[in-house]
Amino acid sequence: MRAFVGGRVRDVAEGRRVAFAVVEAVSGGAIGMTGLHSWGSPDGRIELGGTWFGRSWWRTAANTETKLLVLGHAFDALGFGTVVWRIDVGNVRSQQAIGRIGARLEGCTPGGLLRADGTRRDVLVYTMDRADWPAARTRLVERLSAGRRGPAGG
Repeated sequence: MRAFVGGRVRDVAEGRRVAFAVVEAVSGGAIGMTGLHSWGSPDGRIELGGTWFGRSWWRTAANTETKLLVLGHAFDALGFGTVVWRIDVGNVRSQQAIGRIGARLEGCTPGGLLRADGTRRDVLVYTMDRADWPAARTRLVERLSAGRRGPAGG
């Protein structure tokens, strides 16, 4: 974990990533992190990734609220036209959660990312465009208002 966080801190310092700590309001304790990276392409895309939560926070409102805030930052504050997720083909839980908030599966990139152990992994690419954001925002706000546990619907 120290190497993972250290890498994220370096990426931020070198201007390659905007990182967000996810902090539980009552305790003030860190429960996860997420970030935006890989911007600068001429097509107005930014990637949302490097997201993780402690296991006890999976499928909770914390993830829903985090997605709402980070997507709002990407689309509304920063003005990007498309948010991209790259998800390991084996991470079905994340694929389902991202699909439920309105992201579309665009395709698979075989061997698209390098794991820490040096092996390659196949990556599914999901996107959400600016035109999709208002409906996605409404879904996320409704989930939070209804007390649902998170993007997975609890």
